[in-house]
Amino acid sequence: MRELTIIIPRLNEEQTIGQVVRDAIRGLRKASCDGVVLVSDNGSTDTSVNIARSQGARVIHFVRCVGTEVLFDMALNLLRVHMSSSVMPMDPMI
Repeated sequence: MRELTIIIPRLNEEQTIGQVVRDAIRGLRKASCDGVVLVSDNGSTDTSVNIARSQGARVIHFVRCVGTEVLFDMALNLLRVHMSSSVMPMDPMI
């Protein structure tokens, strides 16, 4: 089975993050991929982190805003060391 990690950068997205994580997990299953959804949180002060975790995402949480580029760099570095070999960024701004 192919392995894939979907990286989702977020900041204060409690209204939408649950559905986004569920859709990403559903997409992994539909594509027959073994992988994870990784939410890279940019210092959210709402309940985004808890919602993402409750929906099955792994979360990297920064306590202050560090910017999208740093979020992706940190997530990619973690993936190189610990996780999958294929990565798909998921951000409408990219």
